[in-house]
Amino acid sequence: MPNHLQETEVGKPLPCLNAGSGNLFGLGGAVEQALLIPQAWVWGGAEPRARVIVSLVSLGRPVLYGGLSSLLGVALLSGSTSYIFRCFFVCLFLVLSVGLFHALLVIPVLLSLIGGNRPRH
Repeated sequence: MPNHLQETEVGKPLPCLNAGSGNLFGLGGAVEQALLIPQAWVWGGAEPRARVIVSLVSLGRPVLYGGLSSLLGVALLSGSTSYIFRCFFVCLFLVLSVGLFHALLVIPVLLSLIGGNRPRH
């Protein structure tokens, strides 16, 4: 297993977490996944739990499919022999999987527990 710091051509160490474009792309995907559920939650029913159910029923499957397709596309980089491609894979895989976890589990639970009732007009 390679060390997380390897020597580059110039002799300087290249840390794996310095794949800035991978982090930026993955962060954009994670934020998009995580914001779709609260957006649907705003337009749900009157009670917080009913709103979470409506948001997960309407947007849970598309968020799951989008996250899994992104992870599947990134999984092809895992078999690469190039160090930078493996770093890119690690960064994207971690950011996308954490974003998917938060979008489908953490945010709906928090919204059902601390989300207020929808004001009636």
